[in-house]
Amino acid sequence: MFGFLKRRNEKPVSAPPQEPVKVVRAAEAPDLSLLVPVIKVVELDAPSAKVIEVPHGESPVVRPFAADLVVMYALDLPTHFQFLSYRDLQAADISEDDLHRLALQNLPTRLPEVKVHGQAPRYMVTAGGNFEATLLLLDSMWEQFAEQMPGELWAVAPARDLLYVSASGWEGALTFLREMANIDLPEKRYALSTCIFARRGGKWQPHALVA
Repeated sequence: MFGFLKRRNEKPVSAPPQEPVKVVRAAEAPDLSLLVPVIKVVELDAPSAKVIEVPHGESPVVRPFAADLVVMYALDLPTHFQFLSYRDLQAADISEDDLHRLALQNLPTRLPEVKVHGQAPRYMVTAGGNFEATLLLLDSMWEQFAEQMPGELWAVAPARDLLYVSASGWEGALTFLREMANIDLPEKRYALSTCIFARRGGKWQPHALVA
């Protein structure tokens, strides 16, 4: 089961062919060969929080994903992610849509080894500690998951490094994902969403919000 697993720098298995994104770099443009998408959560300011205005050029490039999750874009450096701003976008002379497409194109080659742990209906997917939630963007992987799991795919990403998966055809699947959505996180700054997502029409959509 789950024969799609691969190691870093291997080509994605069964990934659909994509037209390469042509990038023309300006001086001091970011190295987009290191570009990856990163799943983040929309952070709402506390009522008492002081609002700081950030110039548009310095704001990170953000794209809606589903529910309270968004996609941001970063250079995958050896020690950290360096998130791209709209100024970086301009320096690289690339549109937001092409940036997104290039990030998805790069993702399979930047991933550490992807592993699936557990047994039905309780599965956890790991990818080195930084890319677990971002795996929600790897369509080729979910296409192969769908071939091997009964019913509709369900997933929850309560933190950057946590991704749990089950399917509607298994008894106890929703209970398991609700438990994982409410898991106690030792590192709160990497917390993401308590939303359970369902895979429908090749996209992740909100299925249930865990209080």
